[in-house]
Amino acid sequence: MTMSDHTSEETKVLFFNYHEFSETYYADMNNPALPQEHDKSEALIITHFPNVYTPQNTPLFKETRIVRVPRRFEESVRYPNFSELLPGLEPAAIVGDDNASTGKSPSQHTFIARGVYDDGQVFGTTSTSPLSLYFTPEQFRDIVHEINILLEEEYQVFSWWNITDIIFTIVTLGMWIWFSDILQTVRASPPSMHRRKLDLHIEQLNESPLLASQRVQVMHPSRSGYLSLDFQIPKPVA
Repeated sequence: MTMSDHTSEETKVLFFNYHEFSETYYADMNNPALPQEHDKSEALIITHFPNVYTPQNTPLFKETRIVRVPRRFEESVRYPNFSELLPGLEPAAIVGDDNASTGKSPSQHTFIARGVYDDGQVFGTTSTSPLSLYFTPEQFRDIVHEINILLEEEYQVFSWWNITDIIFTIVTLGMWIWFSDILQTVRASPPSMHRRKLDLHIEQLNESPLLASQRVQVMHPSRSGYLSLDFQIPKPVA
């Protein structure tokens, strides 16, 4: 191995879910009313969050949680692209000995509650999120991959409309810009078409047997500002 090879290995950045965080002050499962400080090696990994898509005074808020899937900017900066790895399987995910207690391999990890934090919510000590209770890694990858494809189509830079827009602007010496406001409905047609395709796909996905039967929903990424792909799931229980 050359020094350059050694250096490149040392500086290689591993991907992780930057939405999760750790917490050492929590209650044990056998005594949920008594929070206490724990060692860092026993920290809970907070992998699901309050449902910001519904009012706090609704039953849906109390009965559901949100799991956030991060964007991957190294894949593309031209359009939103979300991680296709089931949370907990990222290269830099926090792993533990949960698989040892279940006899499962890392790719088969499922969420296991280890402590109580944040108003009675249960969490594990690894990056494995409750999404693992509803999807296999393959099912999750297929779901996100299709959404990524539709987002790439929606954010096409070199679409036929953009090319036509540029040509008309040059030919009319910029006068086309003035007319574009009048032709707003025409100008918006191609983006709206792609956006509607994504809207329809998410609607159909949420109505599919896989998601509907498990009371899981994919939130439209526009609702999070395309900063994460959010999944609404039933509140995890011990």
